[in-house]
Amino acid sequence: MNFAPADDILGSEHLVVTTDLTNHPKLPGGTYQFTELYCTDHDCDCRKTIIQIFHKGQPVGQLDYGWETAKFYTKWAHGNKEIGREMSGWASSPLYNYKLNP
Repeated sequence: MNFAPADDILGSEHLVVTTDLTNHPKLPGGTYQFTELYCTDHDCDCRKTIIQIFHKGQPVGQLDYGWETAKFYTKWAHGNKEIGREMSGWASSPLYNYKLNP
């Protein structure tokens, strides 16, 4: 699977979401940017998106979303039910060794 930022695919139609965070007990304050990525491999039918989260220009987290059912992904993974469950729905990835305490 090869993923590219949505703005590379959609151009100016792409919406970048940002939010400002202040006074959170565990996360540093500032602006967080959410960038969507989509699979660009024409031979792949993974039907997933990745949302990367940036703070001060550094990647701090990632959300993965597979919009199909676990049954779809199990078939996609040649019968592997564990992969089918993992790829369906939302999942989050570690925060790239990012300091959680402000």
